[in-house]
Amino acid sequence: GSQGYDHKKMGITARGAWESVKHHGRQLGIDTQNEDFTVVGIGDMGGDVFGNGMLLSKHIQLIGTFNHLHIFVDPEPDAAKTYAERERLFKAGKGWDGYNQKLLSKGGAIFERSAKSLKISPQVQKRFELDKNTVTPNELMRAIIGAKADLFWNGGIGTYIKAKTESDADVSDRANDDIRLNGADMQCRMVGEGGNLGATQAGRIEYALMGAGGKGGLINTDALDNSAGVDSSDHEVNIKILLQAALEDGTITTKQRNTQLVKMTDTVAAHVLRNNYLQNQAITLKAARGVKGNDTNYNLQDHLVRRGQLDAKVEGLPDLETLTGRKQQHQAGYTRPELSVLMAYAKAEIYDDILASSLPKSAALQPYLKTYFPAELHKKYSTHMPKHRLWREIIATVLTNNVVNRMGMTFVNRMKTETGADTADVLAAYLISKHLYEVDSLWAEVERLDNIVPAEVQFKLLAEIKKLVEYGTFWVLRNFKTLNFGSMVDKYAAAFKRINQELEKALPADQRTQLHNNISDWCNAGVPDDIAIRFAALKMLDIAPDVAHAAINNKQDVTTVLKTHLSVGGLLKLPQLHSVANKLPQEDNWQRIASLAINDSLHTNQRALTLNVLALPPATNSDRVKVWAQKQEKYLEAYHRQITALEGTEHPTHAMLQAVLSQLKGIVR
Repeated sequence: GSQGYDHKKMGITARGAWESVKHHGRQLGIDTQNEDFTVVGIGDMGGDVFGNGMLLSKHIQLIGTFNHLHIFVDPEPDAAKTYAERERLFKAGKGWDGYNQKLLSKGGAIFERSAKSLKISPQVQKRFELDKNTVTPNELMRAIIGAKADLFWNGGIGTYIKAKTESDADVSDRANDDIRLNGADMQCRMVGEGGNLGATQAGRIEYALMGAGGKGGLINTDALDNSAGVDSSDHEVNIKILLQAALEDGTITTKQRNTQLVKMTDTVAAHVLRNNYLQNQAITLKAARGVKGNDTNYNLQDHLVRRGQLDAKVEGLPDLETLTGRKQQHQAGYTRPELSVLMAYAKAEIYDDILASSLPKSAALQPYLKTYFPAELHKKYSTHMPKHRLWREIIATVLTNNVVNRMGMTFVNRMKTETGADTADVLAAYLISKHLYEVDSLWAEVERLDNIVPAEVQFKLLAEIKKLVEYGTFWVLRNFKTLNFGSMVDKYAAAFKRINQELEKALPADQRTQLHNNISDWCNAGVPDDIAIRFAALKMLDIAPDVAHAAINNKQDVTTVLKTHLSVGGLLKLPQLHSVANKLPQEDNWQRIASLAINDSLHTNQRALTLNVLALPPATNSDRVKVWAQKQEKYLEAYHRQITALEGTEHPTHAMLQAVLSQLKGIVR
């Protein structure tokens, strides 16, 4: 409409794609906002995506680009001076012919694409690895596309990257046939696709596997990178629907509505860019698993194909033969472009399932409707939100993004497979686990470390959160048939908080030593002390659901149950057994489920033993655990012999752990 958000003025499409660039940069050890880095690209400063993009960092060294009229080359640009000049061009809406050539570095030039030949300087020859001083415009543009640079920023029209397996005719962009490159020949380290169809999907995959000098480059899909424009439009429409109801009941005037829309521009942009940030994070966490993630990724892909929701061949997704070949060649598992596609389809399925369920009707989930809208609307229009014509769709959207962006694209499908639950129950269990563990604050702590600690350290921290929430979700689904998000959070929240507070004091000496070692490990990795302390305990908080459940349902003091539970675990060396189970081979779905079953059985038996011990009369001169251990002495001797044998085995197996579990179950009986 005439009143709304001007995408070019907001620069929202470019800013969304730039979230991908910043994320890729962190993976490469480049702080794009605070240190100089080299860029090549396609477009001019008068264009929305290219122009806005090239103003999103004052440390861009734009060494080469072109539009439909001119070719720009600047071998050693001064980042600060050239930024100011690009800003001037952008405001004036001018092309490269308006650039002040006095600001070009030695040998730099601006050529017309219509020229028959171009005389280039030694500096340009060296920068773009050209072996002659006279080239055609097409030769120079090909050299720009294939140049060694940190970033390739696509803000133009046309398809410039394909795969070796594709012909130019397959691409259907005849205008650029003479300058197009194969993904394997791209030497840039990362790609930001602000424009559409800058590369074919096969070209992206080839670049991700073999580009950047054979190391593989960082790239998503154009659909993910430039999604902020569409997302911004969605927000605008939904806000207008909300405010239309306020207009009709006289809460607001048209003038006030229009003023309110303008005031919220920055907040809407922040909401939209948040999705870009988190989607990149989700892709990276999944890609980091490499070939280890092939099984769960392919299971999801196969599930979507069987449901008729996905045509894997059309979308360029790999088959089992392709994945086996990559594994044998020590390449990546699923590439970022493939994971981007898989994530989109996973979200579509989850969204549809939520919408078809009663989950959006839950009163406890109404805050998720509120979070979709800018904070400026929360107070005055909170009563209008539940009456929004698309309130169910908005809740489904928010929940889908939340679970997939945080837990990954395969999480819901895996939980359904492992527990028999439906999508709505998995979402409810996830939300319960997330709230009980209070992980929103943990996620915020990790994001605070952007460009402070290495990206690999952040991903390890995020993986720890993910494992904890994943187990919590699994526990809820295995222990409850009916899930009520609000009542379960109310019932267990205080117990979880107390367990978190009392954990360190309650730990047996050896486990307390392990906790302090965990803290040291995180601190040595560069994590600030306060964050290291919080994350060090995460590995031990998987006992929280059982402790809370035992305490509440047996009317026992939480701290007493916690201490007993930990003492029982220490006596039976259960933390060590969990560690062994987590290190077992998980090459396929069966092995992964077997390891999960072992961990679950260990937790279940520990809870049962804790309750057995607590059922004993209060001990006078020693604690209940010691009294219980004395009564179980002959069984414990046999059990510990098995544990000793297991510890002496170089390569433990699922069968060995199952044998130990059998002994443990006997002790419980």
